[in-house]
Amino acid sequence: MNGRKIYVLDLGIFAEQQGMPACNPDTTFRVDPITNVPFLHDDPQVKNAYLPQYLGQYSGPWHLAQAIRGSPYVTTDLDAADIVYVYDYCYYTWWLSFVHSNGRVQREDATPGDHLLKGYQALIQTPRWKRREGADFVFYDPHPGFGTGRAEMPVLDMVCNTFRNAMHIVAERTQRNGFQMKVTPLNERHILLWFRTKCLPYIMEGQGRYVNGHRFCHHVAIALGKAGIDVDVSCTDRQLGGRPLPFRSIMERMRNATFCLTMPGDSASTRRLSETIMAGCIPVFVGPPYASMPMAEHVRYRDFSVFFNVSDYSGWLQDKMEWGIHPSIRPYHVLNPWTWIPELEVTDVAIKVDNVSSIAGHLRYMDKKEILHKMEVLAVERQKFSFQPFVTGPFSAINIIMSSMCNISRIQT
Repeated sequence: MNGRKIYVLDLGIFAEQQGMPACNPDTTFRVDPITNVPFLHDDPQVKNAYLPQYLGQYSGPWHLAQAIRGSPYVTTDLDAADIVYVYDYCYYTWWLSFVHSNGRVQREDATPGDHLLKGYQALIQTPRWKRREGADFVFYDPHPGFGTGRAEMPVLDMVCNTFRNAMHIVAERTQRNGFQMKVTPLNERHILLWFRTKCLPYIMEGQGRYVNGHRFCHHVAIALGKAGIDVDVSCTDRQLGGRPLPFRSIMERMRNATFCLTMPGDSASTRRLSETIMAGCIPVFVGPPYASMPMAEHVRYRDFSVFFNVSDYSGWLQDKMEWGIHPSIRPYHVLNPWTWIPELEVTDVAIKVDNVSSIAGHLRYMDKKEILHKMEVLAVERQKFSFQPFVTGPFSAINIIMSSMCNISRIQT
């Protein structure tokens, strides 16, 4: 870290000034133990049974804030800080919880997203932000928004324009808080390939950006759903005869599978990659496009994953995709939220197949030595996906993120 100091700027400090209600992550929302996602604290479906908020899928920012505050790199002097970590976790998750509890609302309707927006507006008016136009500020991830409420487009505009000089960590949006989970030996795993997904798009075609991800998942689930008794792939939508599984059951099935499909969903992030890796299941990336690979500079994805390049992707993409982006126009694409940019070059290691249906056959006849090698690498690398509320001895996600924050600070100095 070379003496770099980090200030944790909680958006809650602007609450009184901006007329924002106080937000406490331990009381404002609760985590459903079945889906592992947050809902409003008074939502009846999680009223009597819930997990602590720090075990939720989106609590990575909380773990990072706790780790910074407990480290020797923290400072309480905002002006003297080399890096300012914008801790927007509570208000952002409050907005997300509202959507989970109430569904999508009209653009003109107020939501907790309005509180988040007010916090951001106050943030950019501070002398510390104006000093370098946010170049030494860090956000956990570039919030994609939820397609709901009047704050949606203003928040997206701020992320893509006002915050363009800041650093966005873009770690996997889900998190897990331990890598000591037992890994099942290969000879005890009875599932070849595992995958569960929500298939039906909740925004109709032509009305939003979520359709292709769900179309992709649906196409793969249907193609592989009957690929053999050792393949456990299906949709969770009740309209398609499926059902969601409790989180405990999901992890148990992943631990008993050799391979787990890794697919993009609402966004490039799978939100299940962390669970796959923690369970010791070999990720199978299917593309184009491939799901996001967080911390790609630090994680050996090429060595422990399997990549399939499907020639016929007409089932989920209507247009030909350009895989190379010229350096002169890359900055525009990086700032454009609708553009997908691969984090890692995998063309040379991807297995080329004509269609999705043939994937199970390739995995079934993969050399056992190759599978064992991938499992060995995965066993070492999975600690990098562990989120702990402190800096760890073994290199974890928190260590990687804090190191990245300091590296970007040195570049910008």
